[in-house]
Amino acid sequence: MSKLTRELVVKAMLSSIENYVFEVIDSVENEVGVLTAEDHYILNSWVRNAVEKAATELEAAQ
Repeated sequence: MSKLTRELVVKAMLSSIENYVFEVIDSVENEVGVLTAEDHYILNSWVRNAVEKAATELEAAQ
């Protein structure tokens, strides 16, 4: 897989996961109330770490 293709895959993964997380956040906020800025930061950090780990594993597998 070329570097450009890997980068496109990673960007698509990140976008998809971010959209999913935003849907989850909206759902949680509807149930329990507004999340704090710190809550959002923590969730975003977890998502980015997961995507970076997946991208690294994908690159290592190539």
